[in-house]
Amino acid sequence: MMTILYLFFLLFFLFYALNYIGQKLIAKEHPMNHGLIVTLSAVEGILVFVLVGINEKFPFF
Repeated sequence: MMTILYLFFLLFFLFYALNYIGQKLIAKEHPMNHGLIVTLSAVEGILVFVLVGINEKFPFF
C-alpha cells in the first residue's frame, strides 16, 4: 500500500514539475493559473497510475 502511495506522489510531483517548467518557459505573456497546473498534474498522475496498474506486467490492483 505504501508503494502505491509513494508511486502516486512521485508521479504527481514529476508531472507537476514538468507542467510548471513548461508553463514558465512557454506562457510568459499569459501565465496559467497555478490551481490548473496542480489539477492537471494530479489527473496525469492518476491516469498514468491507472494505465500502468491495469497492465498485467505491473499488477497493482
